[in-house]
Amino acid sequence: MKAPLIVVACLWTAASACTGTKGASTSERELRADIVNPAGVSMGTVKFSIGNDGHAGTDVTVEADIKGLLPAGTFHGMHIHANNDPAGGGGCIAPTFASAGGHLSAAGDVHGKHMGDLPMLLARVDGTARYHFVTDRFRLADLTGAVVIVHALADNYNNVPRGSNPDEYTANSPAAVTLTDDTGNSGDRIGCGTIK
Repeated sequence: MKAPLIVVACLWTAASACTGTKGASTSERELRADIVNPAGVSMGTVKFSIGNDGHAGTDVTVEADIKGLLPAGTFHGMHIHANNDPAGGGGCIAPTFASAGGHLSAAGDVHGKHMGDLPMLLARVDGTARYHFVTDRFRLADLTGAVVIVHALADNYNNVPRGSNPDEYTANSPAAVTLTDDTGNSGDRIGCGTIK
């Protein structure tokens, strides 16, 4: 007689979360994106994991190790893109990486509140940048198949004091407002990696 098949389901809710358990496979506890530039040259990796550093439950640890950022001393936006528009081709299609679509976000959210908005990278003198942080903004389950994009410019996080006063920014067109609301004016997509 065959042993019964046991299926364990794990649902994410506001009140409970699945955590990594002793003996869990790496794929259940860690995802990564291998970042390449438009020429296909490696720029490094971004890792997403649960259960590290004593953080359990809903927390995800993000570790980025990126190279090839120029010029030195500049900030570069980095976001998780939804990769959910089949019309764009999906994934990391060079040279523009537009195939990754827009930021991972809930409908109606503007930039700065997107689930996929991440802290900026700061290029060191050798063009490398590293960071490590913990967030509860997304779950590991939200990320599979999404894409990490590294941008050419700094991210303004939509923190622009718009208005008509002399000390406020007046947009030069509706397109400029839309660009800030959607992307934080982070510029071209210079690095891309699908999260697996």
